[in-house]
Amino acid sequence: LPGYIEEEKTEIARHHLLPRVRAEHGLTEAQLMVTPEAIQQLIRRYTREAGVRQLERELAKLHRKAARRVVEGDSAPIEVTEARLAELIGPPPFHVEPAEHATTPGVAIGLAWTAVGGEILFIEAVRFPQGKGQLRLTGSLGDVMKESVEAAMSLLRSRAERFGIPAEVFTSFDYHVHVPSGGIPKDGPSAGVT
Repeated sequence: LPGYIEEEKTEIARHHLLPRVRAEHGLTEAQLMVTPEAIQQLIRRYTREAGVRQLERELAKLHRKAARRVVEGDSAPIEVTEARLAELIGPPPFHVEPAEHATTPGVAIGLAWTAVGGEILFIEAVRFPQGKGQLRLTGSLGDVMKESVEAAMSLLRSRAERFGIPAEVFTSFDYHVHVPSGGIPKDGPSAGVT
């Protein structure tokens, strides 16, 4: 597997990146302290890469902010915690779904290929009463994904009797399948199998 896992990135940040970035900005550990939890959130919610370049850039942002305060005469030490990250460098660009979300009825886990590796998808399905058997799809889905949803519905309808599903559920209810993170195109068999 190319790249680093989260634990490796954390150790690289603590032992190599932080000391180097701190020295480049002329700061001491007493002036800017970054907690391990903050590093973990930087990795999870501010970067999406196999390596650590973007992580180093995000750490540099924090150090520039601290260096500016020192130059302006504010010598109070800054402790970068998980809670202060958004205040110091802005909102996180990536949202991390909790794994507990997958235990919710109507939610299935899928895989998606991305330019920086892979991503776990939480595909949500819900049934509405008093419908007409319509199927609604939302999210940035490609043709393969749309066909996968339609194929799943066709399979259920064709085997409804064997599964003990009353035939009227396909004509009396509407269905909605949603794949979150709508701005990220999702397609292909790895995501469609879900």
